[in-house]
Amino acid sequence: MGTPRPPLAIAAACTDDADCASGHCTDGVCCNAECIGPCVRCDLTTIVGTCASVPSGRPPRPGACPVEVALTCGNDGTCDGVGRCRLRLENTPCGDGFCDGDTVVGASVCDGKGACRVGARRICTPYTCDPATAQCRDHCVIDADCAGKPCQPGGRCGFGPEQTCRLPDECASGFCVSGVCCDSACDGPCMACDVPGRSGTCSPRVDCAVDAGTD
Repeated sequence: MGTPRPPLAIAAACTDDADCASGHCTDGVCCNAECIGPCVRCDLTTIVGTCASVPSGRPPRPGACPVEVALTCGNDGTCDGVGRCRLRLENTPCGDGFCDGDTVVGASVCDGKGACRVGARRICTPYTCDPATAQCRDHCVIDADCAGKPCQPGGRCGFGPEQTCRLPDECASGFCVSGVCCDSACDGPCMACDVPGRSGTCSPRVDCAVDAGTD
């Protein structure tokens, strides 16, 4: 009769509870405790052998946490980081709204706790609300896709380079510098966007050397 094999230590590979000194063989390793639940495991990297929660957004045990339809704001098919199935995150869309001018109103969103509630009004500027989807557009094809500003090549709403502006969101580039829509942030000490002959393009200031010499 052979000598009985000594019980295995925590984190050792196993096939049965009887293999382990702890009495728990879970996920193929000897575990420090009973590890039962949809989002706990004993074979997580760096902590093999310790029963711990599956990180948020990671898959659960096979067959656990089935995905539920969005309008219920129920399980999204992953774990929540504290051992449970994760509910759909806060502000996940769960019900359509409608367009009111350049604003989406009446759209419902998940509250992160399993309930679908009416969300806040969503202003679409610089784009408009698309009545076909009741969502804000994220690019433009024609001027009508923009909220009061022209559609520029590349699908962005706003004034093009060289046109006068007061605020960055008036420009398709997102940069209002020296009172004109600029092609970049143009924030260098000797740079400007209203250099004669190059308005709208960030360029060196012709008077920069003079200014530097008088400081």
